[in-house]
Amino acid sequence: MHSPTLALPGIDAAAFGWQLFERSPDCVKLLSLDGRLLAMNRNGLSALEIDDTAAVLGQPWVALWPEESRTTVEAALASARGGADQRFEAPCPTLRGKPRWWDVNVSLVPGAGGQPAVLLAVSRDITAMRQAERELQAANRSMRDVFHQAPAFMCVLRGPEHVYEMINERYLQLVGYRDLVGRKVRDALPELAAQGYVELLDRVYRSGEPFIGADLPLMLQRGPGMAPEERYIDLAFTALRDAEGGISGLLVHGIDQTDRKLAELAQRADRERMQLAAEAAELGLWTWRPEDDMVHWENARLFEIFGLSPEQPPVNAARFLQEFIHPDDAPAFGAAVARTLESGAPLFFHGRIRRSDGEQRWIEVFGRARQSQGEGPPQLVGAVSDITERKLAELALHETRERFEKLVSQAATGVVQMDVDGHITFANGKYCEMLGYAPGELIGRHVMDVTAPDSLGATAAAMRKLREDGIGFVIDKSYLRRDGSLMPATSSVNALRGPQGEFQGMVAIVLDTTESKRAAERLRASEERYRTLFESMDQGFCIIDILFDPAGQPVDYRFMEMNRMFERHTGLSNAVGRTALELVPSLDRFWIETYGRVATTGEAARFESEARAMGRWFDVYATRIGGAGSARVALLFSDITARKASEDRLRTLADGLAEADRRKTEFLATLAHELRNPLAPIRSGLAVIRLSGDNPAAVAKVRQMMERQVGHMVHLIDDLLDVARISGGKLELKKARVDLRTVLSSAVETSLPALEAGRHMLDLDLAGQALMADADPTRIAQVVANLLNNAAKYTPAGGRIHLSARRDAGTAVIAVSDTGVGIPAESLDGVFDMFNQVGRNLDRAQGGLGIGLSLVRRLVEMHEGTVEADSAGSGKGSVFTVRLPLAQDAVDAPPVGAAAPAQAAPTGGARVLVVDDNVDAATTLSMVLEMNGHATRIAHDGQAGLAAARAFAPQVVFLDIGMPGMNGYETARAMLALPELAGVVLVALTGWGADSDRSQSSEAGFDHHLTKPVQLEAVEAILARHAPRQPGNT
Repeated sequence: MHSPTLALPGIDAAAFGWQLFERSPDCVKLLSLDGRLLAMNRNGLSALEIDDTAAVLGQPWVALWPEESRTTVEAALASARGGADQRFEAPCPTLRGKPRWWDVNVSLVPGAGGQPAVLLAVSRDITAMRQAERELQAANRSMRDVFHQAPAFMCVLRGPEHVYEMINERYLQLVGYRDLVGRKVRDALPELAAQGYVELLDRVYRSGEPFIGADLPLMLQRGPGMAPEERYIDLAFTALRDAEGGISGLLVHGIDQTDRKLAELAQRADRERMQLAAEAAELGLWTWRPEDDMVHWENARLFEIFGLSPEQPPVNAARFLQEFIHPDDAPAFGAAVARTLESGAPLFFHGRIRRSDGEQRWIEVFGRARQSQGEGPPQLVGAVSDITERKLAELALHETRERFEKLVSQAATGVVQMDVDGHITFANGKYCEMLGYAPGELIGRHVMDVTAPDSLGATAAAMRKLREDGIGFVIDKSYLRRDGSLMPATSSVNALRGPQGEFQGMVAIVLDTTESKRAAERLRASEERYRTLFESMDQGFCIIDILFDPAGQPVDYRFMEMNRMFERHTGLSNAVGRTALELVPSLDRFWIETYGRVATTGEAARFESEARAMGRWFDVYATRIGGAGSARVALLFSDITARKASEDRLRTLADGLAEADRRKTEFLATLAHELRNPLAPIRSGLAVIRLSGDNPAAVAKVRQMMERQVGHMVHLIDDLLDVARISGGKLELKKARVDLRTVLSSAVETSLPALEAGRHMLDLDLAGQALMADADPTRIAQVVANLLNNAAKYTPAGGRIHLSARRDAGTAVIAVSDTGVGIPAESLDGVFDMFNQVGRNLDRAQGGLGIGLSLVRRLVEMHEGTVEADSAGSGKGSVFTVRLPLAQDAVDAPPVGAAAPAQAAPTGGARVLVVDDNVDAATTLSMVLEMNGHATRIAHDGQAGLAAARAFAPQVVFLDIGMPGMNGYETARAMLALPELAGVVLVALTGWGADSDRSQSSEAGFDHHLTKPVQLEAVEAILARHAPRQPGNT
């Protein structure tokens, strides 16, 4: 089932649709049912970079898509042919090869007037959106990868309570894979509280100044039930700021240096073990005979190295290569042995083995060739040393140093290392950048060379004290940049010590405080601005203390502080220090319980609710101030009483719109019924004419009936057009000074057929003196005729109808009363509403569209008058009263009546061409014209009309506007361009009769504009004027 056609009064639907098609910002295409391109709008041609439209029109649409998208496109076309809209996204380059992504919707457009259906494809270019999505996803992945794969441990803490938000793998390793996300540091790692780290976090969060420490001792519980173990870490706390510059959290990052520390201890232990091994022959000693691969282990150390028991046999070369040596190290071992056997050079091998228990170890093998007794091949003798601990320490130390160097080189703060005298031995990139030097330029220079003159004394004294007691210090000083400018900074300086604890130099972490000092000034100014804003904002704000009973239940709350808008939004004055129940004794418990819950749970609440005791509605946001245990709650709220009232009014309006939609639906059904009613006798009359042959009496009787039914249809359509013109503000009144009595007489004449058909008695009671008014006589006659027709329709046969007109001060009072079915009391209020029919609910169905009374009211109101209905109830008749203002300066003047229609001059003998795609309409008009003595030709489209015009040379052309292909406007312009048709008279035939339609036909060159159904008198009048009968014609 297709949606009903939308009626657009006064708009050429074809032109309107074409404008929508051409002006759409998207790529819009019309496709045949087999998927070929029929048309494409300008924006589509531009987006696809198509210069020659002919190159693509008629081509399969799917051929424009790349191979990978064609299956999707074909599936969408197939679905749309079945009547289901289909949407998809797919890539398709332009004709010049530029990549594009499209969001496409394909739907079926049913054909009109017997035309075949087409497919509508609307494509929107989403290339930029796709690209942005890919870039954003890539950026997010990169950031996540950097964070989670960073060699340093890292985490992000949010808020002043330091709640874990993000944690990387290294951090989880450090803390024993505890569940941290969403928990506070103090709760998740309770062992930190006594070590001062939580206080450090608080200090950085409050001040915004970073903290950096190296080799900090830390006691951590690495697993449930385990005793804390000591770790050594390099650590940095950095403030994270939001878009407004406020601190929103902290970034914690650092390096676990425990392995390095342990490696240092292990190295010292290795040296001691090597000494003991050498003294006690702890090296694994062996003898190997390559000829038969016989091996002899000289001591038990090798069994320990290879993880074997002394009862097991020694490992020979074949078994060593097959079971123990790491596959990647086997070639090096074989090459070392071959070199020793061939050249006698000392044997040395450094590699990995996998012990019998699966553990991987590092070993060094030393050996030399020893000549066997006699002429046999040489033997190899040597020792094996297990160097696993040393190797792991070296790898860990190398990795740690590499990570530290990268961390320092990429740090956001300056790092500088000095020797014992203060000469710079290392400076990271940030330090050089802050002072304006290139990397390497500062090496060898004294730190005093880059110290501002006013900071030299304090710097020298602090460094001297550090050499004496070894206690680090923090100093605020000014540095001297290369360009001579000064840089305020905070330097945290610590001693560097050797393995024996000897003083070897100093390291300083330098933070440029230029921006922080400026930020502090901005913060002070911002606080003043925000305080001013707080006091001047439109919303109410207050801070309350929740009062609990001994059982912990909230019983009241006390107002502690509020802004000046508090009183306006609540109506409460002098509230500071007073409780809510003191101010509003009948306050609902809801408010106390809700705020009590916010205080006890710490969960903020946003809600809308009515405070009945205060007669107000509020939109409230409530949040606890302070940590757990705090009973203080902040409230931000607005009085939304007026908004709630507006919402109620909107709901009422929505109900009204729903009722109007219901009436419109009933109206459409009634319209269909009312149009079928006259069509049925017209069709039957045509059958009578066909069967009656040459019976003039039957034809005359049927003609009269058909004329009545056509008149009824025209009346219905005229009413609809009047309503449309009034609604669109296009109905213009043609006012004149008229006597309303004369207008009422005209209305009675119009309604006489309806009155006589119902055998009603009409009583007239018109004022004896003139009722002069400035009014449109046609429209006022229409008003009264509608009321009389309505009375005739709803009054049983033989009823009485009364029409009266009288003067009431400066107003004319016109009343139409009847003895009909009446109006129920509950229906009086809506009797003038559009599409409303009281009679629909009665036993006697009267038909009609339900727009007559609505049209009456609108026409009366356009005359600045009023109309009202009254009835004593069902079966007791009705009275409709119209009040119209009389002319203030009225004088006796002859009434203005309707002009008598001009008599058409007799016509005949004209050459007339009728062009209309409606074959029946063209044929009947041609027959009527020929019966009146005119010569006619017929064509059913624009091209055929042009051909007939060239051959027939008509004097008058009746041309339909809404023809497929070449429409009436285009055909008219083409005819006027033909020299042989100079002077031809063009008459537009159309169902559209608005002023804009007449203007458009005039611009196209039409001389006349007739609306369907065409009146024969109008046709004859045009022919009489432009093609008069020639003398001698009959």
